[in-house]
Parts: sequence; C-alpha cells; structure tokens
Amino acid sequence: MIELTDFVAAAERVARGGSALDPEIVHALVRARFGSALDSLSERERDARTGG
Repeated sequence: MIELTDFVAAAERVARGGSALDPEIVHALVRARFGSALDSLSERERDARTGG
C-alpha cells in the first residue's frame, strides 16, 4: 500500500513532466519479459535440482 506522502511526491514529479514507476509493476514486467533463470532448465534438470 502506498503512503500518501509517496503518492503526492509522485504526482508532483509527474506534473513537472517526470515519471513515476511502481516497483512492483516494474518487477512484474521484467519477470514477464525475462523470466527466471530456472525457466530454462529441462524437466530432468528441474527434477535433479529438487532431488526428485
């Protein structure tokens, strides 16, 4: 949940022509684009990693 002071600061920054990015949204976008390093493992590699 965003604090009111953070929101006001972001709104003022945007009003001056700047930008405001929510760190959680950025994280989700980067994760969606690049995924996890574990995503590239084969099923066999994932099983070996988990001991299965």
